[in-house]
Amino acid sequence: LGSMKMKGLLFWLILVSPLPIHAARPAAKPSAAVLRTVDGGKVQVADLHKKGPAVLWFTNLCANCQGGFAGMDGVVKASAGTKATVTAVSFIKGDRERVQGLIRDRQPAFPILLDVAGAVTKKYTGAQPANACPMTNLVILDRKGKVIYRGHYPGVTPGELIRRVREATPAR
Repeated sequence: LGSMKMKGLLFWLILVSPLPIHAARPAAKPSAAVLRTVDGGKVQVADLHKKGPAVLWFTNLCANCQGGFAGMDGVVKASAGTKATVTAVSFIKGDRERVQGLIRDRQPAFPILLDVAGAVTKKYTGAQPANACPMTNLVILDRKGKVIYRGHYPGVTPGELIRRVREATPAR
């Protein structure tokens, strides 16, 4: 075969060949949204909404946020008997000792977890101002992990949160 015919044949073989020219790269798995307990344990966000809606309150635990503990305790109590979870998430790096002290002193009815890398906070609230609460610092996830409510707490009332959690709770 002539040089021109050989190039044409090679072109058509490559173009219509069912064999891949290079191996496809496997798709990267998305990293799981992981939070930490004060003692270093891992909690996946997916586990929080597995059985029912999950309220995630992203907080820097400032005095204003700490003033909201009683209201959030009320949301936990009103949600008893449902499969809803209520969790506070501290996004301040190096906050473990302070969170331990708040848990010991305030004994909230909800767990306070740590977002050490800030990735979970960013995923659900967007931009994170340094040492300040994001404008959207509260989300409710349905059982599939879809955000069904965004708000700010304190700001939204505990009664409104209770109503939204009940609306998101599957009928028995």
